[in-house]
Amino acid sequence: MTEEDSITKFVNTISFFSVFKDVEKQKLISRADCFEKYNQEEAIFNQGDSGDTLYLTLQGKIGLFRLGTIDAVFFNHKNSLAIIAFHYT
Repeated sequence: MTEEDSITKFVNTISFFSVFKDVEKQKLISRADCFEKYNQEEAIFNQGDSGDTLYLTLQGKIGLFRLGTIDAVFFNHKNSLAIIAFHYT
């Protein structure tokens, strides 16, 4: 199985993409700048970065850390994870 086949299979398991047509999903998957690999302990983004990107983890684990006080609710369903955070100042 090629890397693109693995990504296609993964994307098809995410309910967010269920409303996308196959041609739309393929267009997304075929973009070279759409999928990135990261090394262990490499920062993907930092606190304060703009929140204009959707991150999905195809393989491996991620850790989220935040400075300050935070209450969070985690939802985990199959291959997707949603985090709703409330920040109090």
